[in-house]
Amino acid sequence: MAQKHEGDQSKVKSLYKALLILEEFMAADTYLGVNQIAEALALPKSTVSNVLSVFESRGFVERDSHSGKFKLGIKALELSNHTYQTNDVRRILQPFMQELGRYSMENVLLAVYSGGEVVYIGAVHEERASFNGRYLIGVRAPVYCTGIGKAMLAFLGEEELRRIVAKGLKQFTENTITDESRLRQELEQIRCQGYAVDNMEHEFGLKCVAVPIRDSGGEVIAGMSISGPSLRMSEEKIKDYSVRLQEVARRASSMLI
Repeated sequence: MAQKHEGDQSKVKSLYKALLILEEFMAADTYLGVNQIAEALALPKSTVSNVLSVFESRGFVERDSHSGKFKLGIKALELSNHTYQTNDVRRILQPFMQELGRYSMENVLLAVYSGGEVVYIGAVHEERASFNGRYLIGVRAPVYCTGIGKAMLAFLGEEELRRIVAKGLKQFTENTITDESRLRQELEQIRCQGYAVDNMEHEFGLKCVAVPIRDSGGEVIAGMSISGPSLRMSEEKIKDYSVRLQEVARRASSMLI
C-alpha cells in the first residue's frame, strides 16, 4: 500500500511540473526553448524535453522547425475558447454588458479574482472605444490599481488584502496607489459608495468605473467595468455610469446562483 501511495505522489508531482511548464508559455510573447524553460523553473532539461514532447504530440505546443523552440499550439487555443464559451458567469452577464455598451459607447469588461490578480473573462467592444477589449480575454492585471480589481478587493476581506500588500504595490503611473494606508482609505470609500474608479492608475490615459458582481447569496464572484479614454470619462459620466453599473449588478445577482 505504501508503494502505491508513493507512486501516486510521484505522478502528482510529475503532473505539477508539466502544468508549470505549460504556464510558462502564458508569460511569454515569443518561442521558448528547452534550456530557457528548464532554467526559469529550475527543472532538469530532460524533464522539460519529455513533457514538451508529450504536449507537442497532443497539439498543446508547436515546435518551430528552424529554431527548435516551442510556442502554445492550437489545442491550447481550443481549450481556451471552450472555457470562454462555457463560462456561466460570462454567459449570464453578456446581455447586461451589451446593454451597458450600447448606453455608454465604451468598452465593458468582466473579470474574476484569481491569486491576487484580476483575470478578464468577458468584454463588449464599441466602435468608438479607444481599444478592443476583446483582446484582454484571459489577460491578468493587478487587483489594487484597476477599477474592476478594487471593486472586488474592497469586499474580499482583511486576509486577502494583507496578502496583496505583502506582495508589494508596484507603481505603474504617477496615480498608482502604492501606500497601504491610502489603499485602505480607497477601499473603504468603495464600500461606502458601492463602486470603484481607476483614475489612470494602471495605464495612463484610461479611466474606468467598476462594481462588484455578487451571486444570489451575496458573495462577490466577479467585477464589471466601463472603461474609456480619460478625456471622455468626465466626473459626470463616471457618476452616471456608476449608477447604471450598480443597477445592472442588482438585476444580474438573482440570476447568479
